[in-house]
Amino acid sequence: MNSINEWSIFFYCSVIIFSTITLGYVSKISDKKRRYIAYIILTIITSLVAGFRDITGTDSAMYKYMFITNDYHLNINGQIGRAVSIEKGYIFINSLARKIMPYFMFLFCISFVTIYLLILCIDRYRNDINVYIAALVLYTTIYLTSFNIMRQGLAISIGLFGFFEYLSNKKIKALIFIILATLFHTSAIVLLPLFGIKKITNNRRSKIYMIIILITFLILVRERTFLGYLAKFITSSDYYAGYFIRDAATGSGLLRYLIRVSPILIIALLYLFNFKGNNDFKSIIFLMILGYILSGIGSETDTQVGRIGLYFQTLDIYASGYMANTNLKIGKIIIDKKIISLLISLYFIIWFVYSIIISNNGQIIPYIPFQNWR
Repeated sequence: MNSINEWSIFFYCSVIIFSTITLGYVSKISDKKRRYIAYIILTIITSLVAGFRDITGTDSAMYKYMFITNDYHLNINGQIGRAVSIEKGYIFINSLARKIMPYFMFLFCISFVTIYLLILCIDRYRNDINVYIAALVLYTTIYLTSFNIMRQGLAISIGLFGFFEYLSNKKIKALIFIILATLFHTSAIVLLPLFGIKKITNNRRSKIYMIIILITFLILVRERTFLGYLAKFITSSDYYAGYFIRDAATGSGLLRYLIRVSPILIIALLYLFNFKGNNDFKSIIFLMILGYILSGIGSETDTQVGRIGLYFQTLDIYASGYMANTNLKIGKIIIDKKIISLLISLYFIIWFVYSIIISNNGQIIPYIPFQNWR
């Protein structure tokens, strides 16, 4: 391993440790104004890390090219770089930003909005969750992932902010945010069915309904042809249908994927089917599990379709925080929340080491600082 890679790993680990501890500490400030100011300062710091990168991340060269040239067909060296068009919302903000700011500031703004909205959602439940665990999940997953999938990262945070507005019974506001999310990444449309989640999880037969849905999702993920036809019906595009149907050697497989995510899934399932508490978290845990299952599609297709599951999977920030703050009761057996907290922490730390440091998913190592962009 060369020195720049070693430096990058040390740098990322330092950012994660600092951000996790700081967010956990700041969430305990009782004065809302001071707490929000601290959230803003913390988000500025982490967004500067995202902003002062050059082509760090698989898609970074593409975004840099679009910003510099305002070309959304991506005719890089005479070759078409994309098979589908860039969403209008992203084109608008990119076209506007390139007129008034340098590229690193644009990256900073995108990262700031992405992370700050997710932190505001954490703040809603700061008294119900272990914020240190929620922060660890936030900074080891979607924060680093957004270095690569910048448009979708923004769509995820906007869409989930809308989802939490829905949980607060602000349905019109929720719908506006989810529609706004689709302007930056069309796949955010998968969030629209969330408007019926309360009827499922708050129902007296919720366990039966949830079991049926979980089994159905597993079958659909394993037998993807129906999802392909559904995608073509909705989008009228063979391209998106191929996202689901296409088979290729990915080096993984659904079973291997489920084994890998089984630690967090098992803990979540135990909480879900022995649930007593805030029904918001019943919905959150259930959707997180569906997200992990849906992401399993990507283990058997040579496409990015597994990223659709990220809209639900990212709820692991809040589900993990809740589970780490709540004793698990299974009949007469009680598992202390400190044990759950330790298990969840180990899982996400190990996954960070494997995914980012060893496998370099998203190609964010090495961290390449900005050069001269304008």
